[in-house]
Amino acid sequence: MRSLSLAVLAFFAFSDGVYIPGNPGGSWTKDELMIVKAKLYRLYGNRILAPPAVRLGFHDCLKYADGTGGCDGCLNWHGVGVRHNPVWRAKNLTNVEVTDNNGLKRIVKQLEKIYTRTNFPWNSPTLGQSLKDSGKSRADLWAYASMVGVEYGIEMNNIACSNRNDNRVRQRSCVHDPSTEECFVRPLRPFSFQSGRADCTEFDETNTYQATTQEHHPSPLDNGRKTVEFFKDDFNFTGRETAAIFGAHTFGKPHFSVSLFPYTWTSSGINLFNNDYYKGITGQNRWFFNDNTCNPVGDAYGNRPKSRWLAHARMVTQRGGPIFWIHENLVCPNPARYESLSAHDKTCIDEAGPGMTCRADPRTSNGTDMNENRGCERYRFISGIDEIALNCEMGLYREFEVENGILHGCPGLEHFNETMTNTNNIVWSQLPGVGRAEPLCEKQRLSEPAGSAPLYEVMEEYANNQTTWITDYIHAHEKMVHNGYSQGSLTTAPDHFTNISCPLPLLRGKNEYTFCYEIGPVTGAPFRLGSRMSENAGKVVVQRGQSLHMEDISESTNQEWQFSGNHLINVGTGLPLRIDGQVYWTGDATNNADGDYFIRDTHTGKVMDAYSTRDGHPVVTYQQHGAPWQLFYLIISS
Repeated sequence: MRSLSLAVLAFFAFSDGVYIPGNPGGSWTKDELMIVKAKLYRLYGNRILAPPAVRLGFHDCLKYADGTGGCDGCLNWHGVGVRHNPVWRAKNLTNVEVTDNNGLKRIVKQLEKIYTRTNFPWNSPTLGQSLKDSGKSRADLWAYASMVGVEYGIEMNNIACSNRNDNRVRQRSCVHDPSTEECFVRPLRPFSFQSGRADCTEFDETNTYQATTQEHHPSPLDNGRKTVEFFKDDFNFTGRETAAIFGAHTFGKPHFSVSLFPYTWTSSGINLFNNDYYKGITGQNRWFFNDNTCNPVGDAYGNRPKSRWLAHARMVTQRGGPIFWIHENLVCPNPARYESLSAHDKTCIDEAGPGMTCRADPRTSNGTDMNENRGCERYRFISGIDEIALNCEMGLYREFEVENGILHGCPGLEHFNETMTNTNNIVWSQLPGVGRAEPLCEKQRLSEPAGSAPLYEVMEEYANNQTTWITDYIHAHEKMVHNGYSQGSLTTAPDHFTNISCPLPLLRGKNEYTFCYEIGPVTGAPFRLGSRMSENAGKVVVQRGQSLHMEDISESTNQEWQFSGNHLINVGTGLPLRIDGQVYWTGDATNNADGDYFIRDTHTGKVMDAYSTRDGHPVVTYQQHGAPWQLFYLIISS
């Protein structure tokens, strides 16, 4: 049969055969990358799994205890699926020493379905072969999924910067500088994905993604120096690269029952990928958000509030830990939560002067609040969704020491000592004559390598310049998912980002199909597509939302199409022709006298079928059999 040049290429991708663990994963085509990205967007939209996918990218690339390994599509399953029952002051749980893979079970199982099936998840496009059957490694999928997770978070951030109430944005996603250039994340270049990673060869007989070899994990309790040493030894990271990769903690949250660390890293931004994490760690003045409307709360005069970090332990484990840090802001009560406020806080708002948020507290001669722990303006945490930091990340900005999980080395940390093992009292950092206070730790002066910028300067640079951070982050992430492979051993895949559009799915209401398509030049004159089914005489193909229908011919440009590579682009909307998220088509000539065509999905091999339109249902795809309702013809626009 003759082929209309929607694409001159064959419509079935060449298969490298079923993947065998231990071998390099097969190469990916651009179409496969785009289809899988659409699948991941649906998965991330339905199940809030983008942050765990980013975390999985790191945990998969940890080395084994013997120094071997790296990114291998397998996790040691020790502790996975465990749900702890932490109780304040109970000291009933084993001490935290290092991280584990707990909390990653769900994302691993969901990605395994994408890896082994063609049509998972629902409401996403279908592959002609599963990734496993076409020779791809699981390790490559996990690396790619981590990159796409970052891209998803960046896109959601940028939509929220324009309109946080957009239906594609998670509810209660607050940004500090909406509609300003500072709010938007604009990388200087996209991720470069490479394939060729090999899956592990020592695994569970049933679940081959479960490694049987012990991994080498970092400790969340370590200080900055030890954290940098771990990443240097196991990932060959510099101090700057270590600081950059920790920015992933802007995305997602820890879970008390999973890791024994509660709350969030960025209280109202856990679904947004931006540099807010660094602004918090470095103590920049940021708005206080503690309601569902994202009402920005500051001091009595409407300024962004001061903040502080308190070291804190709740006596959950046998030695009183784990110790972590809680962020507080010097703010007024939130007027948007007036009905739920205490009588004291209501009075503070009622007695506010003109243009003020609340009644101002007495100030010293230099304008400092005379009692920052009491009054109308006082240090508050965001109850229930407090912002926290682990020792290992706070140590990238502040210098302190840790011994057996216990902090010391700065004024204000004196209470964190071995006596914690002999008390059940909750411990906070304190200063004499002040009470609860931020410990007086010096900024982190460590440079790795020697002569490079000290870590505190890097953290402040990332807080002040979003573009610098995201550019460094992309480099560090790419290096992370290359761990365990020599230079040049992986194959650079086609660019899956530049001139590619993958609309974020709606999160509330209609559950639409996700799809990705390439934005390229259109060729040829506009045309309409008619159907040879007798009931469709005088009708042409038109896209209505996610579905393809037949309607009476008119002057509307929404009925016109043009070729663009493997896509048919609608003249009126600029979007591709799609059926159930499928957007890749070839036109195969039938050689009949009327010059008809089969419009074929290049990945499944099925053809467009209009039989169901006789009952008012959409056009579908079906196995080719040659009936009139599978025959379409072009009506060139005049």
